[in-house]
Amino acid sequence: DRVYLQRIKSLSLSPEAVAANRDMKIVYTPIHGCGYRLVPQALREFGFTDVSTVAEQMVIDGNFPTVESPNPEERTTMRMAIEQGMRER
Repeated sequence: DRVYLQRIKSLSLSPEAVAANRDMKIVYTPIHGCGYRLVPQALREFGFTDVSTVAEQMVIDGNFPTVESPNPEERTTMRMAIEQGMRER
């Protein structure tokens, strides 16, 4: 994982922008997919300091029990992340 995360970090197009916005609030959800482990870690590796996750959706489950559709383009799919972001701002 370490080598992969270092490679991701090296792909940043604007490290300056990340540094200037490192305290930006980020709410991440994998929507029951496989990003649950590496994406939050990658965001922190980039330098973001305020990353939270939607706990109920951090479990891999192909039935996607917390959403009607696993398509992140649909607003209802992102409801839990949006609500958490509103609570945490």
